[in-house]
Amino acid sequence: MAEHLLKILIVGDGNVGKSSFTHRYTSGQFNSSYKMTVGVDFSVKLLHWSEREKVRLQLWDIAGQERFISMTRIYYRGALGCVVMFDVTNSSSFLNCLHWKRDLDSKAMLPSGEPVPCILLANKCDLPGRVVSAESVDGFSRAHGFITWMETSVKENRNVQEAMRRLVQDILSAQSSLDTQEPRRKSDIPRINSLSHLIASWTFLFSLTEVSIQVMKPWARLNPSTLSADTTRPGRVKAHKDEVSPARVANGQRTQFKLK
Repeated sequence: MAEHLLKILIVGDGNVGKSSFTHRYTSGQFNSSYKMTVGVDFSVKLLHWSEREKVRLQLWDIAGQERFISMTRIYYRGALGCVVMFDVTNSSSFLNCLHWKRDLDSKAMLPSGEPVPCILLANKCDLPGRVVSAESVDGFSRAHGFITWMETSVKENRNVQEAMRRLVQDILSAQSSLDTQEPRRKSDIPRINSLSHLIASWTFLFSLTEVSIQVMKPWARLNPSTLSADTTRPGRVKAHKDEVSPARVANGQRTQFKLK
């Protein structure tokens, strides 16, 4: 059975629901408490896409605070898809989607040279006090190259699975189209697939190491003792840079860099 390895980014302003979205998608549960993501949060989900294909998603939940923007180039490396999210009750989070899209387009692209496919999600559509109209979102999505947009409610589990399936489908279609344009001998396919997985794995491990160094460096200079392993929350690990283990990510755990 063929297996695809896809790195997908989740970006947007802080407190728009990115972490809750990722948690709902990977675990099927909703957490109403808000805890700010520091740096980046990793999750993995395995999809049985068809009888002949599996899709393993690496989900990178990027912190929305401005002080982490300088490290987005590291986070974006190797991404094949992106979710840009905003809160329909917060107009500034919608306007800042243009910043997130331009930041991604300036720092990352597909191996083919095309822009990374992005889906725009209008989250918290279950809440009263909506200030961003559907017409505005539709026009914005068309004008700035998003593959589509959807209204989502993580709390009510509305369009969470559907949005991710739409994005994955677009990524796989783009890859299939590229393969069609560059036909290969049948005997070469297993070797090339193995090489692609090897390259993706090394890219992921390198990104983990580089992210941990960049995030830890300023804090470790101040007080190295403030960093420690923490397993008080299921599936979440506060880690030193030398504690980042691919096995944790492969087992579906989420690894997050935080201060104690």
